[in-house]
Amino acid sequence: MILWTILGSIISGAFYRIGGAGKEEIPWAKGWMRDAGCTVTFVACMALTGHWHWSLLLCAVLMYFALTTYWDEFPLNNGEDNFWMYGGFVGLAVLPFLISGASWLLFGLIVARSAILALAMGILHLASRHIEEKYQVWVEELGRGAFIIATLPIMFIGLA
Repeated sequence: MILWTILGSIISGAFYRIGGAGKEEIPWAKGWMRDAGCTVTFVACMALTGHWHWSLLLCAVLMYFALTTYWDEFPLNNGEDNFWMYGGFVGLAVLPFLISGASWLLFGLIVARSAILALAMGILHLASRHIEEKYQVWVEELGRGAFIIATLPIMFIGLA
């Protein structure tokens, strides 16, 4: 489980960065690579750690769409990206997995993971403002992509 979490975090971070890169940085990069790559990495990590269930397909659809918005058009955000909401909703995309064997513990762990993702992505965004601009995007995007998978073991507690 630890090996798949580490490898998945690296792969998801890479997909997240590739999807955010402009053509001048990575000529073959496309925005959808972030959304699809991180989502497929999530499903693969769940399956490879023995947690496959068909409800992961529902989670994948929700996660794909959660990864496509930064909540800047949400009225309270005044046109600014909100990585706190972004991380929270990426985490909540896993709620359909409760179909696999709903328990209050698993529900609580999914909510806790969502809160941790919200905090991690929000704090990373604030902290990265102090990094030299040419490295800031790399640190932020690799980190956000990695957090998506690195936080999965929180859910595994409720699946043991």
